[in-house]
Amino acid sequence: MKKLYLFRHAKSKSQNFNESDFIRSLSESGKNEALLMGQKLFALNNQIDFFVSSPALRARQTCEILCNCCKYSHEKISFEENLYLPDTNALAKTISTINNLHNNIVLVSHNPGITEFINLLQIGVRIDEMPTCGMFVIKVDSNNWSSFFESEKQFLYFDYPTNVQRSFSK
Repeated sequence: MKKLYLFRHAKSKSQNFNESDFIRSLSESGKNEALLMGQKLFALNNQIDFFVSSPALRARQTCEILCNCCKYSHEKISFEENLYLPDTNALAKTISTINNLHNNIVLVSHNPGITEFINLLQIGVRIDEMPTCGMFVIKVDSNNWSSFFESEKQFLYFDYPTNVQRSFSK
């Protein structure tokens, strides 16, 4: 059995049209979102054994904050170029090439690819748009990431920062 934790990067600063989209950094609220969701991730599973991320600055920063919460070394993060503004095929390819020694993986990427990918899985759950720093968790009935799409999958969990904040303030 494998678990896949799909994350959209946290809120970024507004686009500066003099800068590349690739180097947009997290806003202060985005950093807080990532910290909150990192704590939630660690509470759900303190045994994440692999992080893979888009190399874009906002995704990288989100992933590093999640890693800090999970006590995972930044040096072990795999940054994959094809996760920057990916289509569903790029996400599927990245997942299918993950080493089978890893059972609990976190993948950090961008919309609209993340939303489209989740809706493509046909697991009885559909989302309109993955919120910033949203977390969508899937259990995969397989020992091989290469058979991800053919394997039976089960929706486990979906959460996002404003929902988590509401539950803490009750």
